[in-house]
Amino acid sequence: MIVVMNANCSEENIDAVKNRLTTLGLSAHLSRGEDRVIVGVVGKTYPDLKSNLEYMEGVIEVVTVSSPFKLPSRDFHPEDTVIRVGDVEIGGGEPVVMAGPCAVESW
Repeated sequence: MIVVMNANCSEENIDAVKNRLTTLGLSAHLSRGEDRVIVGVVGKTYPDLKSNLEYMEGVIEVVTVSSPFKLPSRDFHPEDTVIRVGDVEIGGGEPVVMAGPCAVESW
C-alpha cells in the first residue's frame, strides 16, 4: 500500500501517518519527490486500512499495490536509476550495449 501525500504537507502530518502505521504493527518507508511525498506501507495490511488513512490530514490518496515489488516501482521511486561503471553511465538516457561469451559456447 502506498500513501500519497501533498508535497506541501507538514512534518506533523507525515509523522501522524507514520505513527498510525507503527501503532498497527506496520512500518513506513518515506520517499520525498518534487511533487509529492510517498509513504510506503510495509507489512500485512487489512481492507479497512485504506479508508482509515485516506481521511488523515495531508493525504491525497491511498493506493493498494498488489505487486510484491512496491519499493522498486515507478510509483514509489519515480526517478531513473543511473549506475556508473568506469566512464559509462548505464540508465542515463544513452543506449548501452553489453556483450560477453554465451553460456553454451565452448572454448
